[in-house]
Amino acid sequence: QALGYASYAMVLPVLPLYLVLRGEGETFVGLLIAAFNVTSFLCRPWIGMQVDGGNLRSTLLNSCLSLGITPFLFLMPSYWVMAAARAVQGVGWAGLNVTGSAWAAQLAPPERRAEALGYYTLGQRVGLNLGPVAGLLLFRTAGAEWAFIVAGVCSLLATAATTAMRQSTRPQQIATVLPLGERLVEKRALFSAAMLALTYISFVPLSTYMPLTFRALGLDGVEWYFLGVGLTGTVARLALAGRVDRLGRTAALAVGMTLELSGLALLLFASDL
Repeated sequence: QALGYASYAMVLPVLPLYLVLRGEGETFVGLLIAAFNVTSFLCRPWIGMQVDGGNLRSTLLNSCLSLGITPFLFLMPSYWVMAAARAVQGVGWAGLNVTGSAWAAQLAPPERRAEALGYYTLGQRVGLNLGPVAGLLLFRTAGAEWAFIVAGVCSLLATAATTAMRQSTRPQQIATVLPLGERLVEKRALFSAAMLALTYISFVPLSTYMPLTFRALGLDGVEWYFLGVGLTGTVARLALAGRVDRLGRTAALAVGMTLELSGLALLLFASDL
């Protein structure tokens, strides 16, 4: 998870800067984001069915491989290839998240599931913490090409690690007699999914356009923004991992969403680092 997230996060702030320096407009950047998000959203129910059918290891392997190949395609001077690469990257990103979360939830004991997922997502946070900083440093010192190459290598290393993993979970018993719509959409998960969507909806535009915002304001040091986001997320997970089960999920969600809303409000008025 750390390697896969680092690969994704390394590309996220570098790609818009790379495109703008090539003379592309912010609209084109938005279209590439859309190509990623559309495939990442649409394929998740199908990936979830594959995971429930017991194909965790193979799904994770293919997802890491997709994330490992696509950064190299950004080096090709073709808009269509870049758009296709982003679309495939979206599928890989969806598989990494769905498979990893399901695998961790199945392995964790029910009475300590929130704590286990806290430690599990800590690995993701490490990748999100280091990825943008490493990508931007490579962009400044060696060029965007090296940021893409290192991002691809990270996911290829995750692919190699996945091949060495042993699947220790059993396939879920799926009621295949149910209509396809009920198998694709679990109604009990809709509220949690909506909460997660509202929480993450600001992440991609902030991460993508923050480097361009710094550039428009004439500011340097956008790496510090990403480092701050990553460090606070890491510290919070370490502090709350064993407490969420005792505090209660509702109270933890309320505190977290209040803090996120406060941070977004501060960003509206920010004019310096």
